[in-house]
Amino acid sequence: MDDAVREMNEIRHQTDNTIRIALTSPLIWNQFFQEFQLSYPDIRLDSTVISLDELNSSDFKYDFFMGNGWDINESGWTIERLGKLETTLLLVSKLHPYAARKTIAVDELKNETFITLGDDNPTTDYFVQKLCSAYGFKPKRIIKANYFTRISHLKQNDGVVLISDLGFSKHFINDGTIHKIKVNDTKYRRYQTIAWKDNAVHSKACAKFLNIVLDYYRNV
Repeated sequence: MDDAVREMNEIRHQTDNTIRIALTSPLIWNQFFQEFQLSYPDIRLDSTVISLDELNSSDFKYDFFMGNGWDINESGWTIERLGKLETTLLLVSKLHPYAARKTIAVDELKNETFITLGDDNPTTDYFVQKLCSAYGFKPKRIIKANYFTRISHLKQNDGVVLISDLGFSKHFINDGTIHKIKVNDTKYRRYQTIAWKDNAVHSKACAKFLNIVLDYYRNV
């Protein structure tokens, strides 16, 4: 009876046209998701922003994770990198002492206050923690904001933002009040992935989606 139930679930999943996707940084994927839905309206993309604890739990319940490859801390995953390694940027207010800088070393940030997105994008806080740790220090202070208040904090010179060039292109419209500086980081450059559990049973729709994702980002 157990085998019969398992086989029925597998058959049902094979004909399922809904793809369940876990995300930590949703805005990065908006353009691709929109283009995919226009081309394949019969396939439904059901995306959810999850915490890093959910991502690395034993009961991960999604078909795919799309996000920063460094966020996966557990074994048992198949991971495909999407696009290139990202360049790390430091964003500061025009009022900040570093506003005239073009490059900066990570260890120069030991006394800075960092602005992250908290639960709106859990990978931003993790990124700050991991990058600082890679260079031997802990963040002095972190302000957890959201997509709107982060910009306000930044413009008011309450702190600085660590972000990738990809994240900057998706999250910010530069109105001249924010200055971006290239971070000389060789230890913790981010990269985007699509990943799935090794024991996942994928539907035909999932297999189609995966092939399209890999082909799309191969040319980006």
